[in-house]
Amino acid sequence: VLTIDNDTEAGQALLNQADALLEQAQTKAPDNTRITVSRYNNTLRKGKGLQWADDYQGVIDLLTTLLADIASRNQTAEFARIAGDAHQLRGESHYWIDEYDDAIANYSQAIDVYKVALELGGPNQAISDELSTTYWSRGNSYVDTSKPEQAVVDYGEAMTLVETVVARDPGDTSSARQLAILRASKAMALARTGERDEPIVLMSATNDWFEAQAKADPNTSGPQRSLAISYHMMADVSELAQGSDVACPWFKKALEKWLEVDARFGIADFDQRQPDLLRDEIAKCES
Repeated sequence: VLTIDNDTEAGQALLNQADALLEQAQTKAPDNTRITVSRYNNTLRKGKGLQWADDYQGVIDLLTTLLADIASRNQTAEFARIAGDAHQLRGESHYWIDEYDDAIANYSQAIDVYKVALELGGPNQAISDELSTTYWSRGNSYVDTSKPEQAVVDYGEAMTLVETVVARDPGDTSSARQLAILRASKAMALARTGERDEPIVLMSATNDWFEAQAKADPNTSGPQRSLAISYHMMADVSELAQGSDVACPWFKKALEKWLEVDARFGIADFDQRQPDLLRDEIAKCES
């Protein structure tokens, strides 16, 4: 909790105390798997705290040691799950310092061991959720290394996993939102490959979902902001797939939505540039 509340130093101190206690317990009971799992999970928490503090190399070093320790043990579903989490977190850290090839390698290892965890332990929704997130993350890395075709495949894999959840529980808003975001990611990647029609179909489905959420909750800023972002992405996808004549009305619609958000709720500091960026895009497509 202290780590999440930005007091990373105090949070890490508590996690280090927990580490020391778990090490003592492990020394007394070296074959106690429950203690080992607790120790590994505590290390993952420490890694997330370091990532929160932007110490990405610290995360990489910590998890490299953890993965070496896991590799020395007999493989179980729980150890495979922890190894998947470690590879995913290490991949994220490489990604944030622009080491995309290392990020892709770690995401690939995470995908492999999550699949092993599912084979050894049977269906597990939490692991499937992490697997879909890792496919999405690797897809993003492929986009950033100019490999949109591979990104399309990964976004598709992630969509298949999330679609299963949404089909089982249509009321799961969190999964439905994730599916909408995945559609948008795949649409952008497809547009980068030269596809013209499917990107628009996917983005239209994303817009429909965010429009429904904004309509259902008109007095909250979050859904209105998300719709503005969706309109902007529709414009970007349209420009890549079908040109500025198709994109320009969407840039205007996105600007209109941002101005509405600003008038009703105000725009957060990190979104302040959005209206001006859209005005620039409109000026370009109208010139």
